[in-house]
Amino acid sequence: MKYTPTPLAYDLATLGDLVDDAEDIAEDIADAVAVIRAAGGSWTAIAAELGVSRQAAQQRYGRR
Repeated sequence: MKYTPTPLAYDLATLGDLVDDAEDIAEDIADAVAVIRAAGGSWTAIAAELGVSRQAAQQRYGRR
């Protein structure tokens, strides 16, 4: 008999995959911010791309 996942099992597996993807993306964003800052990019410009305030960007990605 072939196993067919239930909708709940599929949704939980998909959710786990999405969480893993989100963690990878968050790391990529942090790395990009570090590179941009090292190259002289401003917190104002970074914050504008992230859609947050300058202070929020600094608090989240500063001093890594």
